[in-house]
Amino acid sequence: MNEKNIFFLLAIPIILSIIFLAIYDELNVNKFLANIQKDTNLIINLEDKGKWEFYPSIEYENMVSAKGIVSNVVIDKSKIRFLKNYWPLSPLHLELDSPSIQFEGLTFRNSSVKAKYSNQIIDISKFKAKLIDGDIDTEGKISVDENKSIQLNGSFNNISLNTILEQANIARWDRVNIKIASPRYNLVTTYKSKESLIANLNGLMKIKGSVFFISTEEERFGAALLSLLVDKVASLSSVSKSISYLLDRFADVPSAITGELQFINGTISTKDLLLQNNNGRALITAQIDMLSNNINGKINFYEKDSIFVEAVIKGNLQNPEILIGGEVFAENGSTSPRDIKKIFEEGIQSLVDSLLDRND
Repeated sequence: MNEKNIFFLLAIPIILSIIFLAIYDELNVNKFLANIQKDTNLIINLEDKGKWEFYPSIEYENMVSAKGIVSNVVIDKSKIRFLKNYWPLSPLHLELDSPSIQFEGLTFRNSSVKAKYSNQIIDISKFKAKLIDGDIDTEGKISVDENKSIQLNGSFNNISLNTILEQANIARWDRVNIKIASPRYNLVTTYKSKESLIANLNGLMKIKGSVFFISTEEERFGAALLSLLVDKVASLSSVSKSISYLLDRFADVPSAITGELQFINGTISTKDLLLQNNNGRALITAQIDMLSNNINGKINFYEKDSIFVEAVIKGNLQNPEILIGGEVFAENGSTSPRDIKKIFEEGIQSLVDSLLDRND
């Protein structure tokens, strides 16, 4: 055996040792988790001793739990797995299966994540989970450098908007049930703070779903009584027609909703979001400030091709003001909108009684 062959044989284990040490240092679990904690503000706990495998690639598996230091994130005891090829420049692959991930009041159940990490970029090829009664399927990139940016795109279905608003302590709606799906959405933001996560949110979301407005027997009885009193009290005409229209066309029947939402620096806006069923249709234009949870919008309800009732919605999502006007109010020369939400809350019968007392 000549000197070149001897040198080559001696060099092989040295080179392999250098490669292994480089990879092992990158896969130093405590060091890696410490970096993740620093970058994401998560307190991460390893539940077991962990298991290593070194062929055909380096693999590490353990049970892990985590909790956010700043944000309201809780990851229940979950199975985590790291994989690394022997080539030093290859990315670090990560797999996570979690029974529960809680984020800002929302619970993602039976979550499955596949991602790879390289150059301070987490590239998510799969994030699937159950959310309320529906499913979410997402991919994207998370930068853990000083930019701390997030890019997500994916889809979801059968998500109750009511439950999301309630779990996130934004609003509780008892009279209307909304379920939505998105065949495709694209969102970008930063996560330096909770405020920046919302204030820098931009993107587009296609949506479709259903809306169900719940009425009561008392309201229908009051609307019928109101229509009988129109001849006696002329000022009741516009209110009576608008209430009857809304109850007859949109109450207690599912209406389909389709359109898209635009996210612009923490504001959700929509133009001509279509709401329709076999009885009627309406177009919704609105803006929602996600930091203040304030809404400023308009719903135009159509009779054939004309706007019959116009509803203006403004204020906090928890208790917005809903003012109605439109063509039906112009019939008797009145242009002043009426607070339809207040009428329904106080009861149509109460309105009838007060008007009768006023006109006795």
